[in-house]
Amino acid sequence: MNRMRNALSATALLGLAACTTLTEERSPANPQAVVGQRVAMMKTFGGALGAATNQTQGKATAAAARKNIAAARAQLEGAPSLFPRGTALGDRGVTKSRALSTIFLNRSDFEAKFDALAGRFAELDAALAKNAKAETAKAVADTRAACSACHNKYRAPEE
Repeated sequence: MNRMRNALSATALLGLAACTTLTEERSPANPQAVVGQRVAMMKTFGGALGAATNQTQGKATAAAARKNIAAARAQLEGAPSLFPRGTALGDRGVTKSRALSTIFLNRSDFEAKFDALAGRFAELDAALAKNAKAETAKAVADTRAACSACHNKYRAPEE
């Protein structure tokens, strides 16, 4: 009888812990502001890729492109935190977003995609540091592919 009571108590405690965990992850007070921060971050990524592409075409220096890459890499460190629950397409308080709610169902995969992107930006920076245009062009393509891998799975198409 004590075993059954202990098992029921343990089950009840686990259930309470799960409810507490679920309620602790609340939507931000201004979800659209968080979406705006994400959009700004993504524009930093796009700007970095554009600057690196310009370097491969002789339109910019490697040093200038590396400044943009450094800014993008700095943004990557906190990137997943800009995707809290309640900030996806269709969530209350969100007037414009392309983030799909599947992010929250596949959080580990989503975060792994950011880790992969960070690795690609590091490779891109290394190619720029050598001022190797062909290597930089390949690294730009690989970085864009890392962006697309996440966008294809977790971002709604443009309207």
